[in-house]
Amino acid sequence: MRSNYADLNQVTSLSDLTNQIERLSLRKEMQEEMLKETMKALSHSVQPNVMLKKALSTLSRDDELKQNTLQAGLNFGSRFLLDKILLGSGVGLKKYLLNIALKKVASFLISRNTAPSSGK
Repeated sequence: MRSNYADLNQVTSLSDLTNQIERLSLRKEMQEEMLKETMKALSHSVQPNVMLKKALSTLSRDDELKQNTLQAGLNFGSRFLLDKILLGSGVGLKKYLLNIALKKVASFLISRNTAPSSGK
């Protein structure tokens, strides 16, 4: 900004002043356009859908999160299916206990089969 003040001190005539005003007006317009573009980019980047996409993209690179999500989905699915198939509408004590045992076995098998390999 110091050079601008030096340029202003160099104005000695009306034509110099007119040229300086024109140059500064053009510079102001360019800066306003740059500011508008920056604001558009900023407003786009803070939209909820864009922020959600960025967050999901970042989280999708996390292998441990992928593994946990897969395991939770499989556990939920197996429990849901077991509830629908075995329990149906009427639930007796034997069916309830069998359902719990099968859920535990299914959870164990899922966790064992989806655990990351130790490189053996």
